[in-house]
Amino acid sequence: MPVRAVLFDLDDTLLHHTRTSRQALSRVFTYQLEQQETTLERLCFLNDSIYYELFPRFLNGELTREQARAIRFWRMLKDCGQDATTEKSEQEQSEHLALAYEKAYNLERICIPGAVNLLRHLKNRVEVGILTNNPVQSVQDEMLLEVPLEHWFVSGAVGLKKPDPKFFLYALEAVGCSPEDAVMVGDSWEKDVLPARALGMRAVWFNPYLLEAPLLDIQVLHEFEPLENALNVILGLEHGPNEIKA
Repeated sequence: MPVRAVLFDLDDTLLHHTRTSRQALSRVFTYQLEQQETTLERLCFLNDSIYYELFPRFLNGELTREQARAIRFWRMLKDCGQDATTEKSEQEQSEHLALAYEKAYNLERICIPGAVNLLRHLKNRVEVGILTNNPVQSVQDEMLLEVPLEHWFVSGAVGLKKPDPKFFLYALEAVGCSPEDAVMVGDSWEKDVLPARALGMRAVWFNPYLLEAPLLDIQVLHEFEPLENALNVILGLEHGPNEIKA
């Protein structure tokens, strides 16, 4: 059956996130790292874990994006052994760190090699959309991808997040496609591959770290170049072995 729509995860599928976040944290917490008050591994762990802890409170409107971000960075500062003497200084320090992180992150963020060319060619054949757990649709992300896309499904706007099947169904209904005619491409086995597969979508696991696939009948791409191979795998034009080293 011909593919009618392809949904892509964004972070660490089309755009670098983990590497970008690590570089930004190293800039923002330079002093704490130099003083050995923390480690980069610890900062990365806290940044991710606190973000995911607070994200439901952002989705339900309890916290704004700015409030959640400030709380996250204040807790990271406290983990380094720093305390503010007043509420005002606590707020000022956390907001300063959060803004510095965002600026550094935006400077470091780049596309996954081959992603832009892949999107450009897919858009001429099928409906293409972004399905992301990000809080907002970033203008910078749109500019980095270069290819104007009509379909952006962002957790912060929809009020749903992966792996909730409702989020996938929301996107599929918006593009006018049934699960059987759609493909999900993402780097997360738990949030992208498994929920898509459970709905009847065909899933392609973007696996640049060459991890072993838990299931042998899932198509795998390690990179998006060469273009022809990536298109063949995503559109199901070739049915080769599971491990496709593009």
